[in-house]
Parts: sequence; C-alpha cells; structure tokens
Amino acid sequence: MRYAIIVAALFLCHAAIAREPYITYDKFEGVTKIIGGAPQKEGSPGLTFLAVVKNKKLRELTMGVDSKSDEWRYLKCRSLAWLINGKRVVVGEPEYDGDVGYKGVYEHLYVNLSRHLLQQMSVASSIEYKVCNDEIAVTDEGLENIQDFALSVDDALR
Repeated sequence: MRYAIIVAALFLCHAAIAREPYITYDKFEGVTKIIGGAPQKEGSPGLTFLAVVKNKKLRELTMGVDSKSDEWRYLKCRSLAWLINGKRVVVGEPEYDGDVGYKGVYEHLYVNLSRHLLQQMSVASSIEYKVCNDEIAVTDEGLENIQDFALSVDDALR
C-alpha cells in the first residue's frame, strides 16, 4: 500500500523525525502531501500522519501506529484503543500491514482520520493509545508534532 511505503521510509528515520511536518507539493497535479509524526521512545510504537490535499480539498487523512521490533508483535492482535484527555475515542478498525525489513520487523496499523478528530488531538493535553497489550502515552514533543501537523493541513486547505 502507498501509505505503508511512506510509513516504512519514515520509520527508518523514526528517531530523527523533526518537529516540522514534511511537506511536498506537486504543482502539475495540484497535490500537497503532508507527513508528520509523534515518535516515542525506542521500542514503543510511534504515530505517523499522512494528509493528501488536492486543489485545496482534503483527499486523504490517515493516522498510523508504527512498530519496529525483532519479532512480530501485532500479527495476530490488532486491537487499537485511544484516550484523548482521558476520554475514550473510537477511531475505527485499523488496517494492518507488516513486513520484514532492515534490522527487524516493521508493522503498521492505520486508520482513516476525520478532521474533527485531528483537531481534537491537536489541542489535547494528553493522548494515550493501546495496541494489543502495549500502552503508550504520547510525549509532550509528540503532542507538539501533532499540533504542527494539524496546522500544516489547515494551511494547505486555505
């Protein structure tokens, strides 16, 4: 899948994800792609975001939980639960993609995201998620990254 390829490339640079979202613009197609991330400590699944804007209209908004480990962690378990500011939020059933790559197993669970939920996340003081048995709290830096990603999406839609 196209998203999985982007996430895999992004994941290789997981520790080096900058605060600023990565933005590309294709002037021939009128397409802006925005990639953002909320990396976590080594060994914990991180978040990635992808937005595709064409002619000032949002065509795709996806959020992924990405893991790199020595073995399959989510091959048989794909549950995904969220808390935003301590309140349960339903984001839908995740799609799954996984592959063995350079120095490990790369797994991606991703869902389509509404602008409303992205907006909620961008102003949240806390975001927690649970993937199977792994519970993760988004770091302060990760919260800032989500806010920057949401602002970039808003800018692309203007």
